[in-house]
This record gives sequence, structure tokens and C-alpha cells, in this order.
Amino acid sequence: MNIAISHHDRNIIITLTGRLDATSAPDVLETLNAQIDGGQSQFVLDFESMEYISSSGLRMLLVVMKRLSAAAGRMVLCGVNEHVREVFDLAGFTRFFPMYADQKAALEALT
Repeated sequence: MNIAISHHDRNIIITLTGRLDATSAPDVLETLNAQIDGGQSQFVLDFESMEYISSSGLRMLLVVMKRLSAAAGRMVLCGVNEHVREVFDLAGFTRFFPMYADQKAALEALT
């Protein structure tokens, strides 16, 4: 899993490439928590290059979402491919995570 971070105004864009599973979820969680600890509260997670997400990845996202909600923050997803979207749908997580076609649409949703 590769993690790239960029900033857009008061929003942070986190691009995840590869597989979000039991092996990579702890590293992603650590990265996202560090951003929250640093005062970031508006997250766009770009999944355009994500190949796979497991239940461990979904749980990690819920943990981050709850932490952001407690800090009056928000997290949206973009670029979610059909396979990853199906996992969200099957788990019933689509209702918790707003999804947008691309970064531009996701950033507009956060304003």
C-alpha cells in the first residue's frame, strides 16, 4: 500500500494505492491519526488506484470516521472502482461514506 498526502486549502487529500487489508490497515490508520492529531479534520480519500479492500480496511475507516466525527470533521471518498464499491455495498457501509467520482467533486462536497 502506498500512501500519498496532499493539501488543498483546509482539506487533506490522501491517495491510497494498492490493497487496504489487515497488513496495510495499521499503517494507514497511523497516517490518518497523525493527520488528525496535527489538526486536520477534512479528509478526501482517493481510491482511484485502490485494488482491494478487506473487512480490516473497512473497520479502520470506521475508526477514523468516528474520530473525525467527534472532532466535527468529515471524510469523503472518491474514485472508488466497481469492485471496491461492491464491498462497501455488501457491508452496508455505503451509507456511512459519501462517494464522489473524482477529487474535484469530493472537494466541492466538503465546502
